[in-house]
Amino acid sequence: MKKLWKNSDGSDMSVEQIPDEIRVQLQRRIKAEEGQQENNYSAVDGYSDIVISPGYVGWNDYIYTLDGLDKYVDYKVAEESRQEYEYRFVELDQNGNVITSGGFLDHYQVTYSESNQDSSSGNFSNTITNTLINKTNIKIIKRDASDETTLLGGVEFKLEKLKEENGIYVVDSTFNALTGTTSSEDGTKGQLQFDELEDGIYRLTETKAADNYSLLKEPITIVLDRVNGCKVDNENWNVDENNTITLTISNRLKFELPATGGYGRTIMILGGLAVAGMALFMYRLQICRKGGRKSRKHL
Repeated sequence: MKKLWKNSDGSDMSVEQIPDEIRVQLQRRIKAEEGQQENNYSAVDGYSDIVISPGYVGWNDYIYTLDGLDKYVDYKVAEESRQEYEYRFVELDQNGNVITSGGFLDHYQVTYSESNQDSSSGNFSNTITNTLINKTNIKIIKRDASDETTLLGGVEFKLEKLKEENGIYVVDSTFNALTGTTSSEDGTKGQLQFDELEDGIYRLTETKAADNYSLLKEPITIVLDRVNGCKVDNENWNVDENNTITLTISNRLKFELPATGGYGRTIMILGGLAVAGMALFMYRLQICRKGGRKSRKHL
C-alpha cells in the first residue's frame, strides 16, 4: 500500500504538513469469475484497525508492506478449482469507521486506486490519496425569530471577500461578489448556499428581507481557514463532512398597527382628532377672553 498526501493544487505536501499516523484496514473478497457479480469486501481478521506511523514495521517512505497473506480460500482443493482472494487497503476515521472513496477525513478528501493484483504471484498493491481541500461551502438557513418552523424564502444576500489594506479590511476587487436568494420551494425553503469558496475573509450582507420582516442590521463576517479553523463573527464554527458551514439567521416581523380586522386604527385616529379639536377650542377661547378685556379698557 502506498500513501500519498496532496495539496489542493495537486502538488505533494511537505513532510511537516503530513499527519503523524494513519489508520487503515485490510479487506479482502473472493475474486469473481468472469461474468459473475463482484463480491463485497470484508475486513481481514487481525487487520481491521492498523495504526501506522513512521517506524512501524513494514512502513518505509509511506509505502506499507504486509507479507504472508493467503492467496487462496482453500489450499486443499485441486489447484484449478481454487478460489483466489482479492485484497485492498482502506482508511479509517477517528472512530474506526471505513472512509468511502471521495469521503473526508478532517479537511482531507480520501480516494483509492483500483487494487492491482498479480495473479501469478498473488502480490497486490493499491494507493490511498489524501488531498487537502481548502474550498468551503456556506449554507444559509433563514427563519422567523419567534417561530423556528417558519422558514423565509425570497431573502436576498450578497457575499463579498475582504482583504487587509493599511491595517483595515476592504473589499477585495479581484473577487466577484456573489448574490443569491433563499429558496421558496418546499424541502429547501429558506435555504441558500454559496459553493467552493477558497480560504479567506468574507462579508455576508442581507440586502432584501422577506415581506413584512426587518432587514438584518449588521453584516456577518466569516473567516474560512481550513487549517486553523473557521470563524463566524469571531466565534469558532464547525465545518461538516460535506465541507460546509451552516448559518441559521433569524429575522423579526416588523411592528405594524392593524389596518383591517379591528377598530384599533380608527380609535387612535378619532382620539387624535379629539385631542386636536380640544386644543383648538381652548386656543380660540383664550383669544376671545383676551379680546374682551381689551374692549373693556377702552370704555
